[in-house]
Amino acid sequence: MKNLLIFCMLIISASLSAQINKGTVELENGADEKISVPYQTINCNLTQQDIDGLSFMVGLNARSVCKNRLSYTPRKIEIMQKSDTATVFIKFSAKNGYGAESGLKMICEYKIKNLDKDRRDLLNDYVLIRNFGAIND
Repeated sequence: MKNLLIFCMLIISASLSAQINKGTVELENGADEKISVPYQTINCNLTQQDIDGLSFMVGLNARSVCKNRLSYTPRKIEIMQKSDTATVFIKFSAKNGYGAESGLKMICEYKIKNLDKDRRDLLNDYVLIRNFGAIND
């Protein structure tokens, strides 16, 4: 919880004087349907391929914590970068075992290997460093 609070403070302070880019990525929900999810990068010089790859990886991590994986729906992604490390924040919703839907958020840190390469290997070039777990929104 303390790490989450520190991360949120970093996002707020970084966004005051930050370079922010916005867009959308295509991710799969729990029913394997492609949906458009808004993203925001803060002080990043990542390619669209990196944004897509990191979004995909954090989506897999978020989906894996859901009790009812079919109800998983990604809502928003934020990415911050410091050299070869990306911190990815995802908001998503899912239903619990009783069918009640709730909003959740998760933070993961990834090391981006081979940052100078033009093409990335999704499973080998984005290495999970830390998963802070999911908490209620």
